[in-house]
Amino acid sequence: MDDEAALLAMAHEITSDSAVYAVTQHEKTRAWRDVIDLLLTDGATLTSNSESSFYLIASYEGGKVVRMRDGRVVQTTPIVDWDPAQKTSFRKAVAGDHVYRKVLRVA
Repeated sequence: MDDEAALLAMAHEITSDSAVYAVTQHEKTRAWRDVIDLLLTDGATLTSNSESSFYLIASYEGGKVVRMRDGRVVQTTPIVDWDPAQKTSFRKAVAGDHVYRKVLRVA
């Protein structure tokens, strides 16, 4: 799915002051586990949900991760410890057992 189609599907989640970022999802793990995974499996388990796309919608009021599959929003996860300064300086966010890292800004 391209970013334009994703933005249309997420239109009801996006406000006028929102910034939208494409992100990757990783399990929150210890560094040594990532190194072992990389050596043994070529990093195959470092990312999950390869059939899904993830976007972070950032605003001064809050941040949320939107999971997309087959052109539809299938899950929205709020970033609980969101700092308003992250809207413009976002690099990574943690929600539950996952870490979301910025790939690029799409809107």
